[in-house]
Amino acid sequence: MSGMDPRRMEPRLIKDISKEISTEFSMLRIYLGFTEAQFARLKHAYRNMDDQIFAMLNAWHDVVVRCGENPRRLLAAALDDCENRFLAVTKLVTPKELDGLKPREREPREETKKLIEEINFTVPGDMAGAGPIFNVGAPNAVNVFPGGSLSNHGKLSLGINYPGVSRSSGADSNPKHGNFKKSNDDSLTQTMLGIYHNMMESVGAIMAHNYVFGTGFRVGSKYIMTAKHVITDILDPYRSGVITDQYMQDAHISFSDLPTVPSDLDYKFKQVCYFNEKLDIAILEILNPDQRLPNKLPLRRDNLPDIEYVSLFGYGHPNNPRKHWDQRCQIIYPNFECLRSALAFKEKRHQDLIQNLDRNYVVRLRSKNENPAAVVEKGYLGYDEPHKLLIHAFLEHGASGSPMLACVNPAAGIVQVVGVFTHGIPEFYFCLSDTGKSIIPNEFRFEAGTRMTFIFQDMCREHVSLAQDIFT
Repeated sequence: MSGMDPRRMEPRLIKDISKEISTEFSMLRIYLGFTEAQFARLKHAYRNMDDQIFAMLNAWHDVVVRCGENPRRLLAAALDDCENRFLAVTKLVTPKELDGLKPREREPREETKKLIEEINFTVPGDMAGAGPIFNVGAPNAVNVFPGGSLSNHGKLSLGINYPGVSRSSGADSNPKHGNFKKSNDDSLTQTMLGIYHNMMESVGAIMAHNYVFGTGFRVGSKYIMTAKHVITDILDPYRSGVITDQYMQDAHISFSDLPTVPSDLDYKFKQVCYFNEKLDIAILEILNPDQRLPNKLPLRRDNLPDIEYVSLFGYGHPNNPRKHWDQRCQIIYPNFECLRSALAFKEKRHQDLIQNLDRNYVVRLRSKNENPAAVVEKGYLGYDEPHKLLIHAFLEHGASGSPMLACVNPAAGIVQVVGVFTHGIPEFYFCLSDTGKSIIPNEFRFEAGTRMTFIFQDMCREHVSLAQDIFT
């Protein structure tokens, strides 16, 4: 059938193109019309990035052709938007043809976009063995099965290598055991769950005037560790640059699940014992410690072990004010492809971001004779500083100061605080209008923390006795 349709690209060409795509992968999926959920499913289904790219292009190509559109031109335009013009004009179209594309020819029609969003990447092995194959995703999803070609029958899609299997898309049945197998083991023993539960009780909300400014956690004999800007927001509420110590009497930490409800687990602060502006870390002494004070958390003074995930205990859930456990937050190392794509995305959409800064933010900055665009110019600056630990997390405002925990020895049940959550990256995201925020894909937003080993090293320079107290 491929020979009957001149628009169809040969599989070998799709494979060749997929091998040439690297840093623009995350950005390309956006311009091809795939959602974040589809991208996550794709990565789960195919562990190798080459396989991910090929599966994505192949599925997209078949939908585009079926909708009567030209995949060469659309893919060339998407690659051009991702700043890979070279690949577009050497594999797909001529330079003249690319430059001559009208805006409406550079992206799929609306009906095509809807079908692209219904593509469902199924995990290899989910269909293995006897029994029915269940459609995962949207009711009209197009499934891509390993080893088979893509076919769509309106309400249901099946891989051709699984004959005799059918299922009504309107049926409401539950999959049999064994059809869906998790590829990763994130199970916990009762003992480990108990360890995390006990540690979570040592995390509280730092508050003033019944408002949660951030998160803190018990360390040492009578101290709380948090992000410095959390305390600064309390002591300098007007951001004048002048710290008013008397405002400390309005602040306290509540270790309750719902911190706005009065509790016996509320403690006042005596003073700030340590702070570091660059690391964005502060340590506060508790004014009224007693026997009910939760246990201190174990801090890791050594370098971060070879791990992929950390967990957060804290506040700042966008939809629920209670204390949360944000599990399996992926660590984003500086050499990760998503970071490179984020940097390229910011450069490409630079002017769009400036034009979509929040109006109140612009007025406030201009009243101070400051350039509002400077925050966008800064971009992702500092993401690769050695003391920073970047992750993908769900918690947001209110989570600053949360402990970042890692199970450094699962066999022995050893969980340590390896960092402190401090801020989101890029900073300009929080200065954008709602329209501006929608421009930035979630995978190009990151959360940053300070590695505990850098806190330990800094404290040992001038606060040796305090370091001994909280790190032993």
